[in-house]
Amino acid sequence: MAGEEELQSECCVLLSPIVLHADVNDMWIWQLHASSRYNVTNVYNYLTARDQPLDYNQPKTIWRKEVLLKFNIYA
Repeated sequence: MAGEEELQSECCVLLSPIVLHADVNDMWIWQLHASSRYNVTNVYNYLTARDQPLDYNQPKTIWRKEVLLKFNIYA
């Protein structure tokens, strides 16, 4: 329970500065690139260019597919 309450508190802190306006359409903004558009390449570059290692068991396997190449190409 205490962990859930802590997460809820963190979410409230993160969401409190957000203001919603009834007369404005919602839209997503990607802040990792100047174009504000999501791009897998930009995410990959962000994740692999960090000064600190990623918090994964095997950071070298990021987005490595465990399927045969011909299936990956077909998909």
